[in-house]
Amino acid sequence: PLLHAHNLPPHIEVLAEGSGADAMYFVASGRVRMSSGTDQREFATGDFFGYTAMVENDINRASFVTSARSRLLKLHREDFHRLETRSPGIARRIREISAARARHL
Repeated sequence: PLLHAHNLPPHIEVLAEGSGADAMYFVASGRVRMSSGTDQREFATGDFFGYTAMVENDINRASFVTSARSRLLKLHREDFHRLETRSPGIARRIREISAARARHL
């Protein structure tokens, strides 16, 4: 009940670079391309994005655009805090993955 499903066609901007971040997204199916300057990355089924800006109450440092028909599950900041309370192991794993990604950038 914390996740909100969005079915999107290709070439739809999910998050714009410089926009406020109040949610993160999980890729249930499809692909999403992240672009920031010369850095690009493809997110596929099982990946997530938008976490760092959301928890730091920062702006998005990249744009995220669907590169195929995609089903995304949106988790709002307030719902992430509920998830932390209900399932601390899941929230901890999201943080670990995000921190590992940050070290490789």
